[in-house]
Amino acid sequence: MSNLNDGLGLINKLQQLSALPTEEKCIRGHQMKLVKDQSSLDKFKWVCREKINSKKGKKLCNYSMSLRHKTFFYKSHLSLLDICGFVNLWTSNCTFPIIKTQLRLSHQVITDWS
Repeated sequence: MSNLNDGLGLINKLQQLSALPTEEKCIRGHQMKLVKDQSSLDKFKWVCREKINSKKGKKLCNYSMSLRHKTFFYKSHLSLLDICGFVNLWTSNCTFPIIKTQLRLSHQVITDWS
């Protein structure tokens, strides 16, 4: 997968628009990093890589959370690209059939988002 198609450009734009956070802290207060995660819908998640003390010595915190945590997008099952595509087409007054064709979304999903 090329960097142009990995979704990071859209994530960065949504961060610039304050629709997604530019930084997050883990439950221990450490600064988290945005890392690739092929298992998540948007292919990225927040992860803490800080070292913490444990009974067995130092280990990684490894706390992680969704890229969408506490955002408008949190409970949606659509990708960020589909959501932004829908918003673009819907605000352009496109009809349901056009939105359905362009984004390959079901009529029910389009109705719910409308």
